[in-house]
Amino acid sequence: MTRLSRSSSRFLWFIMLSLCILCLGLWTQKISFGLISYTWPTSTATILESRGVKTRLDSDDAPSYGVRAKYLYQIQGARYTNDVIRFTLSDGAREPALQMLRHLPKGRTVPVRYNPNNPQTATLLPGIEKASLIVLAGLAFVTVVCLMGLLFGWRWHSRTRIG
Repeated sequence: MTRLSRSSSRFLWFIMLSLCILCLGLWTQKISFGLISYTWPTSTATILESRGVKTRLDSDDAPSYGVRAKYLYQIQGARYTNDVIRFTLSDGAREPALQMLRHLPKGRTVPVRYNPNNPQTATLLPGIEKASLIVLAGLAFVTVVCLMGLLFGWRWHSRTRIG
């Protein structure tokens, strides 16, 4: 079995840490949009299309079910289309997806929350899912582990080089 050189090992830790920080930043942005969306103004949107989707990560996995919808809304005379139902909405069990699909039929008028500073950013459901916090905590943990691996790897390398 081949061992990684110290520089390769540090580089690998650095790449893993960078990817974790990137994912953590992207997920944190989704969560912050979800939380702040409670304070955004409300308008009305018309559902242009909605459909249920069934996904499988792998042929052995149980399927996940979700909803995809496109809607039109108007803010100060400007028309916008969007497809964000909830910033952190993920696919899951079949029954909640069917309930959501029944709630968003084509042509229905529904409330939409939009960012007053950027009306293109909008959501039909403000807030976040509890599962999003679990993902955020997991990403934070992995980021800390990668940071520790990088730092301790550097300290170990410095000690072995000096002594």
